[in-house]
Amino acid sequence: MEKKSGTVRERLLETADRLFYAEGIHAVGIDRVIVESGVAKSTMYVHFRTKEDLVASICVAAAIPRASG
Repeated sequence: MEKKSGTVRERLLETADRLFYAEGIHAVGIDRVIVESGVAKSTMYVHFRTKEDLVASICVAAAIPRASG
């Protein structure tokens, strides 16, 4: 398997954001986010207890301006 860049949390957030934007939050199951981000199910639940927690974290991340580097 190809090594993914970024932290596990970042990968989960980026993958979920991409899928939810493209297909809708209700259309994308958490298992698909897990598979496409390349993490174990148990690892996902270490970072986010529920799909709703994942969605909320995406919303918070989108609301916080990123520092210019």
